[in-house]
Amino acid sequence: AGRSASGRSGGSGRSGSGKAGEGEKEKKKTDIDGSRSNKGDARKTKAAEPKVSSEGTTFWALPKLKEVSAEEQGELLIKKLRECTTTHNFREAEGQLSEKEGKRQTLVELMEAASDRKCPLWTDEAAMVSMVDMIGTNLFRTLTKRERTPTDMLDAEDDDPAFDPAWPHLELAYELLVRVVSSKEVELAFLTRFITQSFVLKLLELFDSDDPREREILKLLINRIYAKFQPMRSRLRRAIQNTLLLATTENVVQNGLPELLEMLGQYIKGFQMPLKEEHQEVLTKVLLPLQKVEWLGAFHSQLLDCIKKFTEKEPGLAHEVVASLLRVWPFRMASKQVLFLSEIDDMLGIMPVADLKRLQPMLARRLASCLSNVNSDVSEKALNMWKSEKFLKMIFANCRDQLPVIISELYNNATQHWHPSVHTRTLEVLKMLMERDAELFDASSAKHRKSCEEQERQEALRGQRWAQLQAMHDNKKNTRQPDRLPTRKSDSSHATAVAVAACTPGAGSSMELQRARTDPDLKSPASTAKRVSRMLSAKLPVIKGLALERDRYGLAVSWARLDGAQISVELQALIVDGRGRIVDAVHAHNPMVAGNALVHRADDQLSLQNMHKNRSGTTWVALSKLPESVAALAFVLCTRGGRLPDLDVCELHVVEEFRDQEMAHFVLESSSGSAAVVAILRRGADRSWTLIRTNECSKAGRHFMDILEPTLGKVIREAIPTLPKRQKAMVSISGMAQGSVACLPLPTASKWLFVGLSWDLSPSASGDDCGLSTALVYLDRQGQSLGTVAPNNAVTLGGQHGGKGLLGEGVLMDFGAAPQEAAQIFVVGFLAASSVGGMDLIQKPHCCVVDPLGSELLRYRAVVTHESEQGSEQGSERGLIAGRFFRYEESSIGNDSSRWGFQALGILCTGESWEESLPELQEVFRKPVDAFQHLPPEISEVGTPRVVSL
Repeated sequence: AGRSASGRSGGSGRSGSGKAGEGEKEKKKTDIDGSRSNKGDARKTKAAEPKVSSEGTTFWALPKLKEVSAEEQGELLIKKLRECTTTHNFREAEGQLSEKEGKRQTLVELMEAASDRKCPLWTDEAAMVSMVDMIGTNLFRTLTKRERTPTDMLDAEDDDPAFDPAWPHLELAYELLVRVVSSKEVELAFLTRFITQSFVLKLLELFDSDDPREREILKLLINRIYAKFQPMRSRLRRAIQNTLLLATTENVVQNGLPELLEMLGQYIKGFQMPLKEEHQEVLTKVLLPLQKVEWLGAFHSQLLDCIKKFTEKEPGLAHEVVASLLRVWPFRMASKQVLFLSEIDDMLGIMPVADLKRLQPMLARRLASCLSNVNSDVSEKALNMWKSEKFLKMIFANCRDQLPVIISELYNNATQHWHPSVHTRTLEVLKMLMERDAELFDASSAKHRKSCEEQERQEALRGQRWAQLQAMHDNKKNTRQPDRLPTRKSDSSHATAVAVAACTPGAGSSMELQRARTDPDLKSPASTAKRVSRMLSAKLPVIKGLALERDRYGLAVSWARLDGAQISVELQALIVDGRGRIVDAVHAHNPMVAGNALVHRADDQLSLQNMHKNRSGTTWVALSKLPESVAALAFVLCTRGGRLPDLDVCELHVVEEFRDQEMAHFVLESSSGSAAVVAILRRGADRSWTLIRTNECSKAGRHFMDILEPTLGKVIREAIPTLPKRQKAMVSISGMAQGSVACLPLPTASKWLFVGLSWDLSPSASGDDCGLSTALVYLDRQGQSLGTVAPNNAVTLGGQHGGKGLLGEGVLMDFGAAPQEAAQIFVVGFLAASSVGGMDLIQKPHCCVVDPLGSELLRYRAVVTHESEQGSEQGSERGLIAGRFFRYEESSIGNDSSRWGFQALGILCTGESWEESLPELQEVFRKPVDAFQHLPPEISEVGTPRVVSL
C-alpha cells in the first residue's frame, strides 16, 4: 500500500504529460537539473484523469531502491533497468495501462537514484551497460513522420506540432541520460566507454522527430556531450554538416534543421582566428548551399546567425556570401527574395570596399530588378534598404557608375507600379537621391530620358517594318494565281516518283512533281527519278508515322558517286533499350545480334528497279523476335573513303517481308559530315512499330561510337519521350555471344579503358591458388609475340596490370600507346601450376571493358568451348582465351587504323602459361573475325507486291 501511494503521488503531476486538449498549446522547458514546468492555456482547464495503479505487474513485484541495503542496490538497479527495456504501444490508449504506469514510476525512481552520489551507476560497469541499453531501446525507434512538402513547411497555418504519444516514457529516458552525462560523480574515462560515437550519431538522427519537445531536449543533450566529450567534437560537427548537406543535395524535408543550425552556431563561436580552411569550407560548402532550399524560411534566422558568426571572424567571407546569393537568386519566390535582400543588407555593412567593387555590376542589376518587382513585398524591402544612412554612403562612395541603372528603375516604378505604398516610397527615395547629389541625379535622369526616347524610336521602327511586311503579304495573296492541276493520269514509269513524294508532304514538292508529270522534256523514267531525287535532296521534310504492320523488314542503301570519288557507304543498326542505352549494334564486323532478330547480309543485294549501282547489302529485322526491353532501333549512315558531299545521290530503301517487295524509299539529304542518323524505328505504347525519318548529321566521326553526343543522344531522347532531358547516349553491350564483335571508342576520345576478367569458383575448388592468372598477349601482323602484360610484367606496352586477385584481375589499357605493329591483343587466363584439376574449377568466367567514367562498355559471359580439332581429355585444359582485341584494317573504316574492336571467344586451351599456349593463340589469330560468326539461313521466297500508304 505504501509503494502504491508513493507511486501515485510521484506520478500524479506527470500522468497527463504529452496529451493536449483540443485547441490547447503546450510548451515545455527543460533545465540542467531536469526539472520541468508546463505552461498551458489559462483560458482552458484540463479534465481530471483517472489514476492508474501498477499493481499486479512485474514492476510492482520489485522493491524500491531505498528499501534494500546498499549491497543489494546494484543488482536491483540492473533488474529495474532491464524491465524498462520493454516498450509499449501508446497508439492504443486503453492497452496495458498498468504496465505503462509501472514503467513510468520505475523511470522516475531511476532518475531520482541518479541524483544520488552513491548511485551504483557511477562505478558498476554492468549497471552502466544496462542503463545505455535501456535508453537506446526506448529512444532509437522508427520515427512516425507526417508527409510534408517544402510548401507545407512554409505554411504559417500549419503550426500545430505533432506530439509523440510515448512522450511520458521518452521524456524520463532523456532526462535520465542528461543527468548521467551532466553528472560530476562519474569519471569521463569510465563514461566514454559507454557513450560512444555510434551512440551519439544515433541521437542526431532523432532530430528528425515531429515532436518539438524531443528536439529541444536533444539539443540540450548534444550540447552537454559536445562540451564534455572533447574527442567527439570534430566527429559531431561533421555529422551535423552531413545532415545539412542531405537537405541541400536531395531537397529532403527535415524537422531538426533549426535546432542543428542553432547548435552549429554555438560551435562556430569556438573557432580560433585565423579560420582554418576546413572551417571556411563549412560556410562555402555546407551553409551557403542551404540557401537554395525551397523551404528556407523555416530555418533562415538560424542559418543567418551562423553566417554572421563566420563573417564577424573573417569579413572577407562576406564577398562569398553575397556572390552566392546573387548566383542562386530565387526569381519565382518572392518570400525568398525578401530574405535574400535582408541578408545582403547585413553583409554589405561587413564587406571590405575592395570586394564590394568587384560585385557592384551584378549587385546593382539585382537591386534594380527588385526595386521594380511586381511583388510589393520585394519592392518595399528593396526601397527600405535606402533608408539606412550607412547604405547610402556605401553606394555613393563605391557604386556611382551603377546609379543610372537604379535611378532608371525608380522612374519606372514611379510611373508604372501598381501598389500605392511602393509608389509613395519610390518618390521619397528619388527625392533623397536628388538632395544627396544633384549633379549625379541630373546626369542619370538625362540618360534615362535618352534611353526611353531610343526605345520609343525602336518600337516605332519595328511597327513600321511589320506594316510593310503585312502589305507585301496582302499584295502577294491578291495577285497569286491558282496552281494548274494535271489532267492525265500518271503512267507506271512515274509511280516511283509519286510514292517518294508521298513521303514528303509540302507545297513546293507537290508542284515540282506535277511538273515532272506534265513536262514533255521529263517523260523518261530516268530523268524523272533523277529530278525528283535532286529536288528532295535539296529540301526534304521529316517523315512522320510510317506504321510497320508486318513482322520482317529489310533496309538497304544505294548511292551514286560524284566523278572521281571512291566513297563507300555502310548502314549500321543500333538497338536502344527503354533506358536510352545502346545495348547492341549491327555493323560490318558484327552481322547478327539479339539471336537472329537483327541480321546484316553483305551479299544480299536487292534488285529493285529504282536502286543505284552501288549497294551495301541489306539489314533485316524481325520485330517479333526483339526483346521486350527494346524501345527503338537507330540506323546510322557511315562513309568510308570520303565524306557525304562526295555522293551524288543516296537513297534508303525499305522492303517488306521479302527482297522484291519495296514499301518505301527516300532520298537522304546532303551533309558536310561523314556520319548521320537517317532513320529510327520506334516501339509505341501499344507495342506497334513506326519508322521515323531523321536527318541528324555529325561534322566529325565515321562510326556510331564517334557521334554519341550530341547527335545520337538527341535522336534517342526525341524517340523515347520518357527519358530525362539530360540523359546522355551511352553504350552498354552486356549480352555478347561467342563470335560477336563490339567496337571501342577511339583512343583520342577515351584514353584509358579497364579490361577485366572475373570468375566464380566451383564448390570443389579449395585454396588461394585456384583462380586464373590474367594476361594480355600482343601479336603482330605475322602472328609473332610482341610481349605480354601480366602480374609479373605489370607495366608495359601501354598496359598496367592491377595485380593478382582471387575472383578477378584487370588491366588498365591505353590503346593509343599500344605498339603500332600490334594487330591483335588476346585476353587470356591460366590456372596456377600448383592447382589440382582443370578448368572445371572455374565457373561463369566473364570479361568486361569499362570506360574512365566507370560505365561498362561491354560484358561477355564466356560459354567455353575447345578449339583443338583432335580434342583433349576432360580436365586437361588449363587456360581460357576469353576474347581478342583486333585493330581495324586501314580500308575498313575511314582510313583510320587506330580504332580497335573486341571479339568474344571463350575458347579453352591446354597450356599452363601464355608461352605454352602461343601456338593455340596463333591458330586463332589466323582465323578472320567472321570465322566465329554463323548467320541463319536466308529466306529466298518471293512475296506478292502490295501498295502501302506512307
